[in-house]
Amino acid sequence: MVGECMSSELWRSAGLVECFSVEEMEHLHRAVLGWNVEYRQLRQGPISYRQRFVNPDSLSISSNRLSNRLHGHCEPPTGFEAFFLPDLQEGSLAVSGKSIDDGDVVVFSRGSEIEFVSQERVRNRAIVLPQANLLAAARSLAPSFRVAARTAAIAHGDRNTLATLKRRIDDLIRKETVDCEAASDLLAETILWIANASGTTGADRLANGAAAAIAGRARDFIENHFREKILMLDLCKHTGVGLRTLQRCFAAYFQVTPTQYIKARRLDAARRDLVAGNPHADSVSKIADRNGLEHFGRFSVDYRAQFGESPRDALARPAPRRHGRS
Repeated sequence: MVGECMSSELWRSAGLVECFSVEEMEHLHRAVLGWNVEYRQLRQGPISYRQRFVNPDSLSISSNRLSNRLHGHCEPPTGFEAFFLPDLQEGSLAVSGKSIDDGDVVVFSRGSEIEFVSQERVRNRAIVLPQANLLAAARSLAPSFRVAARTAAIAHGDRNTLATLKRRIDDLIRKETVDCEAASDLLAETILWIANASGTTGADRLANGAAAAIAGRARDFIENHFREKILMLDLCKHTGVGLRTLQRCFAAYFQVTPTQYIKARRLDAARRDLVAGNPHADSVSKIADRNGLEHFGRFSVDYRAQFGESPRDALARPAPRRHGRS
């Protein structure tokens, strides 16, 4: 299906959707799935995102694959809880500055949000369900299971059992029919795994230590000033640390240097303006200039390398490509 990513009827059953840009991913996750998200491409080259899903009863079970390096914020739909089960054999993932491995599950409670950086090829399985359903199931299955509202957490536990849960998700999604009993059993086993994971509540809350705070202050400064000239001296003054400390903390959190992040932020802003722009009223040079990209020739080269097309082609497109294809 081309156009709207998935109809509401399809989303209640099963299917496949593909996205080839940050805008398509954001449309899928915001308009179709109800997540509050924002993504930025940090590495040159094309984006490829594939998501398979199945929705038995009130559960949503999905598996997705992402290629390229992304920085993102995400928050689950209002009133919903979510479990992410990443597979990092070909890539890496950091959540709020904490490196994730194949023995981790990211737990989203109601109202929580995370900041993440993914590298190379990352696969993720997800289970999303209403908070009331999760609490009702947990009361019967694992009375000790607790997830604090508005708090994301990481559960770390037995890798072998978790690998089995991931295979069961894959088996469910591959079936042509929705197996509600198998899905319910999978949810129960996932809740028990998290309840038995390390930490007093079955999950280690994401830390916001000194390094993460420094990286966050630098990011906030960049977000507020990326259209202006930014010097490393400005970032050091704003964060209150020396250059070496700033570079180390920022790279550990975002997996890129401050200079690389600034460049990616400016290119992302320019792309959004170009895709939404009017070729009869806007110009590539004006859009580049207002987003802090002063050297037009270099901008065109960097833009093509980052997104696989020229800025002129992006501006000339008659309508923005916001929809994934299934």
